[in-house]
Amino acid sequence: MSRIYKLFAILSLLMFYSCIDCEQSAQTYRKYDLEVVLIEKPTIISDMEFVGTKINSSEIITTRIMGRWFRNYIDYMEVGDTVIKRKGELPLYIHKKDTVMSFSWDCQGKIYE
Repeated sequence: MSRIYKLFAILSLLMFYSCIDCEQSAQTYRKYDLEVVLIEKPTIISDMEFVGTKINSSEIITTRIMGRWFRNYIDYMEVGDTVIKRKGELPLYIHKKDTVMSFSWDCQGKIYE
């Protein structure tokens, strides 16, 4: 019985993953607007949370972004980095002291612009 339950669970997950609507997800990610100089390393509970100051300001803001895509890049983000994701666009940029990292959004192996 336990094997059947495990097999059913795995098949259910595979079906769910293959049913992701990439176009709809892309539209959701395009809505996010983030321009922050990190004062804390981002955290993940259910959403990804960015705490920092607005660019060219001392105002501290907290921004929560739903979804999994940004989680792939949390290890690249450090206190002092500027993280930019402009509304209407999909790329995520991490500005470090000496370099800019750019991450395109992909879904099921296809890059979306």
